[in-house]
Amino acid sequence: CWYLVICFLLKEGGFEVRYYTEPAKQIPIKAEVDVLVIGSGPAGFSAAVNAARQGVRTMLIEQTGSVGGIATVGLMSHWTGNTKGGFYEEILEHSKDCDDPQIINPEKLKTVMLDMLYEEGVMLQLYTFACDVIMEDNVIRAFL
Repeated sequence: CWYLVICFLLKEGGFEVRYYTEPAKQIPIKAEVDVLVIGSGPAGFSAAVNAARQGVRTMLIEQTGSVGGIATVGLMSHWTGNTKGGFYEEILEHSKDCDDPQIINPEKLKTVMLDMLYEEGVMLQLYTFACDVIMEDNVIRAFL
């Protein structure tokens, strides 16, 4: 017999929630880090690089096979918005492929992002999907 993790039953105008309790199991620990960033799009990539620059052990996980999210895998053609200075300018400078720094070459940007992550010592885990967390005292201690 198969069960969904959460089953809803209509009962006299309301919902009753039933639960399935998983048996205890041992889960191997892949790494222990100070900062874990889930998702390597432009924001996740930036968070991981800048956390590592603060001297903390940082890991970035991504469910696809490359970093950059919508800017690379999504084949975004150009940067938008009015962002100026700081880390944004650094990315533009490193990934510039023509006279207009707003134009994105997705393949070059992937390489630039990988190089920057490597230079800062960020641990990168591709093809990894976050599906659950382990909580202790209202704090996320691990993810599955």
